[in-house]
Amino acid sequence: MSKGPKNNILVKLDGNYYLSEKIINNLAVLPNISFHEMKSISSYMTTQDHIHWHSRLGHPSDKYLKTIFPEYTGVSDCEICSLCKMTKIPFSGHFEHAKNLLEVVHLDLVGPFPIQSTGGASYFLTIVDQYSGFKCVKFLKSKSDAFAKFVEFKTQAENILNKQIIKLNTDGGGEFCNNIFKTFLKDSGIAHTISPPYTPQHNSFAERSNRTILDKARCLLRQSKLPPSY
Repeated sequence: MSKGPKNNILVKLDGNYYLSEKIINNLAVLPNISFHEMKSISSYMTTQDHIHWHSRLGHPSDKYLKTIFPEYTGVSDCEICSLCKMTKIPFSGHFEHAKNLLEVVHLDLVGPFPIQSTGGASYFLTIVDQYSGFKCVKFLKSKSDAFAKFVEFKTQAENILNKQIIKLNTDGGGEFCNNIFKTFLKDSGIAHTISPPYTPQHNSFAERSNRTILDKARCLLRQSKLPPSY
């Protein structure tokens, strides 16, 4: 610490950097600088002899740091990075290839939405034919309508294509796993595959379709400037 120009005080940091401060009410004030967002991790891991750039710069990768500081030796094990940069292992599973239309159909229910549609719907049912990728959306006022909407789709699709649904893939939601649905599928000769809980990747055809549908809906709403109920 030393006296600077205009009665300022200079504070030397890390042997290389200076901060210029003014003394106001016996406090050192840094002009136009705020430390409200500074976390202790960015300062206490640094000493005069060792500037911990990995912590100071927000935990970038060693490859990035070596680009800036060629002499940087790298961080062998950073607990903060382990806690905050954790990702799931890529899911490598896949469905058996369907060979015909309606051979495998995927269902998923989306909702409830905070705002009802103009028709009073709070949910929608996504129906995907695995072979063709054809997607059908049915709007529902309640979860209990899922069964009736599936029967409606099944009747129409089978009449148009002159084929039968052979296998149905869903999650374990109560709208698909109930006595009425189970009895109907059994009487229709449709095999029902239920994905394990909390594993949306096992129902990837419907989940990806949900994202596509919602993305398109948001784009069209913003483009049209219509209220969310549409």
